[in-house]
Amino acid sequence: SCVQLGFYKDDFIKFFVRKNVRRSPLINRGYFARVTAVRAIMKAFFEKNGGPSECQVFCLGGGFDTTFFHMSTNGYRPKLYVEVDFERVTQEKTAIIEDTPELQAAACVDSNSRVDKGAAPSGSIFF
Repeated sequence: SCVQLGFYKDDFIKFFVRKNVRRSPLINRGYFARVTAVRAIMKAFFEKNGGPSECQVFCLGGGFDTTFFHMSTNGYRPKLYVEVDFERVTQEKTAIIEDTPELQAAACVDSNSRVDKGAAPSGSIFF
């Protein structure tokens, strides 16, 4: 609902959230604040440390967060991006990515690369 109301732009959330849930304005402002802050902090970190190709990001409790896809398609793809969550959550997220060409393109997944779940410990996704 936050994206649909125009609080921020997210071209990828539609692949992970199937139904529109109406939330209170306070919750929407919280999502907006979190997304805006995380994106700004990551950009600043990348710029201070030699650019995204020199940085690694470790995301705890990533859930169905789309930060990796947003950053990757806006010129901020890190050297390594790891998401850790409950195994059930990462399995579902990986399945959605594997079934969605737009997400595969954003993650630069093709016949030569993939979302690495085989070498990853249970409950994690490596991009």
